[in-house]
Amino acid sequence: TIIIISNISENESLRIASSLETFAHHPLAKSIIRENNKRNLELYPVDDFISSPGGGISGVIQNTRYYFGSMRFVNTNFNGQVVVDKSNELPVDKILSYLFNEDQIIARFAFDDKIKPESVRAISKLQTKGIEVFMLTGDKVTIAERIGDELGIKQSNIFSELRSEERRVGKECRSRWSPYH
Repeated sequence: TIIIISNISENESLRIASSLETFAHHPLAKSIIRENNKRNLELYPVDDFISSPGGGISGVIQNTRYYFGSMRFVNTNFNGQVVVDKSNELPVDKILSYLFNEDQIIARFAFDDKIKPESVRAISKLQTKGIEVFMLTGDKVTIAERIGDELGIKQSNIFSELRSEERRVGKECRSRWSPYH
């Protein structure tokens, strides 16, 4: 779902976000690009692409730097101003990303985080073998708890709103001390 916050159209917002996302490695990038392709929207060339793991991406399109990422990323990059999304329509069960430039917030994208059936089976198989499963995610608490519940992961083993470097430390701990690596 794309909610327009500025005077730029939904298709134009999607086109800009998709142009940036072609350089990204985040799973959400695929869904944005897929929607862009469904609408047959042409991508813009992007210069000076920058990826901020766990936050967002940016690049220059037609002489304007655009940013796409989390609210934390907005507050890190939006002219030193703290921005709060006060919309009454904020979905608590969706992943939210914002498209903005240095002048304005352009659009809010809301994504469903769907669990693949093979993920449920894999986690169940691990738990059947007595392996304790942990979840390290950058997702909001409400999303992480819902997904963890659907996957059968204990609430105490769910760590949410982590930045990339925090998730990396968790993976390093696992590989160093776990007998299951």
